[in-house]
Amino acid sequence: MTINGNFFDSWELGAKKNLADLDIPKDWANVSYGNDLHPSFLIKGFQIFIAEADKDDREWEGMPRFGIQHWNYYGDCYTTRTMEDFSEVLEYVSNNFGAWIVR
Repeated sequence: MTINGNFFDSWELGAKKNLADLDIPKDWANVSYGNDLHPSFLIKGFQIFIAEADKDDREWEGMPRFGIQHWNYYGDCYTTRTMEDFSEVLEYVSNNFGAWIVR
């Protein structure tokens, strides 16, 4: 990490590269955070992390491109699914609800 702030500039460039080949739906909220390894979006209680398109550029061998997590009432998150294909992510999110509602 560099002291002069270039770390966050390079993270942002990397995040844009991760998303370049995807058409992110407009109703997905960008909740990306500079300390996270990948950019992420929130929709219907799911947080979706998006890794590099090129498998050789990912943090470790066998790492999936998409990680889908859901949040419970207490703010705990659990990885629900991992996938390689964005169309599968869109289908999963449209057919499920990620947040646990406590009344």
